[in-house]
Amino acid sequence: MKKGFSLIEVLVATILVSSMLISAMSFIQFAMEMWKRGEQTVNLTTRAQMVFDLIGRDLVRATGVASPAFGLPAISSITYDIPISTGTYYGTGTFRLEFDPSARTVKRKWLNYSAGVTKIVSTLVAEAGSQMIFRGRYEYTVARDVASFTAVRLSNSTVEVGIRTSGLDMGNTVDKVFDATMTYIIPVGK
Repeated sequence: MKKGFSLIEVLVATILVSSMLISAMSFIQFAMEMWKRGEQTVNLTTRAQMVFDLIGRDLVRATGVASPAFGLPAISSITYDIPISTGTYYGTGTFRLEFDPSARTVKRKWLNYSAGVTKIVSTLVAEAGSQMIFRGRYEYTVARDVASFTAVRLSNSTVEVGIRTSGLDMGNTVDKVFDATMTYIIPVGK
């Protein structure tokens, strides 16, 4: 009599091992998907927090908040004045954080500057202490992959900002969305 496994025993063992491998692969795939979603949530939360931090830094220094105005509906921008200085020259810059839905970005734009002798230049051509300020230092993209950005003046002393950031999967379809709001206190009369 020959010793060994019968064909039935080999088939049963193959089926059992295959089903265990399929189960293990499904579990690994599920765990990787959960890891990816968790990582996306952290990235989206961090992106929103960075936008909120920038807005908070600017609004703490603000000498005036022009929009949004109290009592009006939410808008997709915030306009405010902050002090600007270069060397010994000083003035106030008016900035706007503005949502561009086609580019899915929030950009910080420099609208104007109130000073008598300082000139705003688009390229860095002057040393510190000169009468020129480099515009690129103050204008930049604050956030990308933004689905929506709103600001509403809740009272004379508070502004609420809402942001929706979204993560894209490898196929460039929205895979994860994160909504957040932050309320900022601004000094009364600004």
